Formats: sequence, structure tokens, C-alpha cells
Amino acid sequence: MNNGNFEDKTTVQSNAFPETPADAAILAENKDGARMFDFTTIQSRWNSASSAYFHRTIDGYSPAKLQRYQDIISYGLEYDLMNFVAKGQLEKANFWNMLNTKYIKQSEEANGVNLNPFALGNAWFVNNTQIANTNEEEILKVRDINPKQTAIVNKEFASYLKDITPNTDSAQQSATRFITKIDTKNPMKLDYNFKSDKDEFVVFSEVIYRPNQDWLSFVDGKPTDHIRVNYILRGMKVKAGEHKITFEFKPKMYALTNNVLLAGNLLFYIFIGGLLFLFFKNKKSENVEHTA
Repeated sequence: MNNGNFEDKTTVQSNAFPETPADAAILAENKDGARMFDFTTIQSRWNSASSAYFHRTIDGYSPAKLQRYQDIISYGLEYDLMNFVAKGQLEKANFWNMLNTKYIKQSEEANGVNLNPFALGNAWFVNNTQIANTNEEEILKVRDINPKQTAIVNKEFASYLKDITPNTDSAQQSATRFITKIDTKNPMKLDYNFKSDKDEFVVFSEVIYRPNQDWLSFVDGKPTDHIRVNYILRGMKVKAGEHKITFEFKPKMYALTNNVLLAGNLLFYIFIGGLLFLFFKNKKSENVEHTA
């Protein structure tokens, strides 16, 4: 084999995932990590992942898709899509908006991108919470609320809400009241700056997965629990003041596997060392016998 048997990596990538003018326009605009929906693949929207090469998306396919996210597709994202196609309506596209779907790519041209002014951002404060008694009720309630103001909480997390009253201030963002995401460049770690002179309940536009087990959350470095809200997102009560909020992916099974692997390697090297010790010890004994 020689150089003629290989292709340049960048050439292969550019041909496999060509960047369209619409992609370039989104990338130039999207500084806060908002998500997009690719209308150009609408016929295969849940089976094509090509747009994920450039963007954070709400559509696409993954063999490791969570069942809970599949439920959101079936009962939420498709519901919003039907309303959008029929009415061009985005204000009440609650699932799109709470997943921070800011860009809708409707054609390949640079002017083929529509901005969604109702996308809720990476995190926001809510004024109140509602309890849902079942998973089905939880996901269906999201259709009817204003997610900018209300969070739906399953009854299994009701005790979490006992000592918190959401701030009813209508001003979502100001110099004295905000929650902003810090770009860590690390998908395994999410950081936010928080400031408010009152206790708050915050909703984060991030899919929940094994909360407080694999995804751990911290406020100013101290472990702090978070819960599921709106069937798929993360919610957290935060005391008044200025804080740094962190989510970090530290799966226990991964740590356990690493420890087992380390112990196995250690035993292996001890075994090999023991064999070498016995080999050279026997060699030395043989040499002494021959000399004698």
C-alpha cells in the first residue's frame, strides 16, 4: 500500500458532510450553543443525523437514544411540528422552545434559516410548579403550560419542592437576576453563573439522565440534588445570592470498571514479577550448583 490508497481526511469530511450556506449562517450566529431543527431532512428527520456534524439538534438518530427522549419525539416534538406546519406557530411550541430550538433550517441557502424568538435559552427561572401524578400526565401537561413560567414536576419529586417557593418576579433576566451558561468546551461538564436576591427554581435545557447518580450537580462545589421537570429536563432549587452551578458526568459504573481494571493490572504485574523472581532465583541456584 502507498499514498495512492488513502484520501485526505479533510477532503473526505468535506464531501461526507458538506457545509451549506445555511449551516455557515447558523454557526456564525450561534454563540450560546442553541439547538436547531433541520427542516431539509423532514422526511427522515428522526433517522438522519447528518446535521449533528455541525450543530446541536433536536432531531436525528442515535442507536443509544433514551426511551424518555423517544417519548418526547412521539408526544411532544411531533405535536409541535404539526402545529408549526399547519399554523406556522412557534410561541406555543413548548417542547421546541424548552429544548432551546433557536434555529429552523428550511433550505440550504443562507437566508433559509428562521430564528425562533421563543426559544428559552440554556436555563431560566420559573414562577411556579405543577405536580403531575403519572408520567403520561407529566408529558401531556407540558403541551398546555407556558414553560417560561411553569415547570411540571412528577409527584415522585414532590418532597423536593417542600422548602422552596419559586420567585414570582416577572423579569427573567436583569443585572441582579440571571442564570447564564459558561462554555466549558467539555460535554461532560456544564457550568452556570447564577445571581438573584431571592430563592429561585431553575430549569436547565439539558436532557436528564440518572440524576445525582451519574450526572452529579454542585452549587459552589457542594453536592446539590437536582430533579426531573417537564418529563425530560433538569430542575434545581437555588438559594438567593451569587453561585456557580455545575453538572458533571461521573458514572459510577465507569469508575468501578476502572478500579477493577487497575486491580487486575496490578495483580497481573505482581504475578509476572513473581514468575521472574522465581526464574532468576532458580537460575542462580543452578549456577551455584554448577560452580560447586
